[in-house]
Amino acid sequence: MSTISWFIADLHANVYDYFWLPYWNASVRLGFFLITASLLAALKQAYEEQQKLARTDFLTELINRNFFLELLQLESLRSLRYQRPFTLAYLDIDDFKLINDRYGHHHGDKLLKIITQTIKKEIRATDIFARLVGDEFALLLP
Repeated sequence: MSTISWFIADLHANVYDYFWLPYWNASVRLGFFLITASLLAALKQAYEEQQKLARTDFLTELINRNFFLELLQLESLRSLRYQRPFTLAYLDIDDFKLINDRYGHHHGDKLLKIITQTIKKEIRATDIFARLVGDEFALLLP
């Protein structure tokens, strides 16, 4: 809209020696706007992707420890405000190191994915499931 109104103003001003200059100026302005808009859209998409990567575990695609601690703090404040309890569960896979040592990290990673998929299927949409580190998980049940 800005380019069009500027173009109309240029046409009515009649300050150019050549008839094609208002068209040239309008096309340059429009091109600049389109390039800027596409760069900003790409930047926004990259920012959102980086934000997602900073909050999720790369292997299990669960939220990571730092983001879980943020959500835990928010939920505890909400719990205090509304006088509602919540449950916090800590899960640790016993002897997981033996699985990695015996069968390799590839099989250990597969096991972690299977465990997370199984638990994710069984919890509610409002529950928060996170991988803290290695074979340690946390489950927040508001």
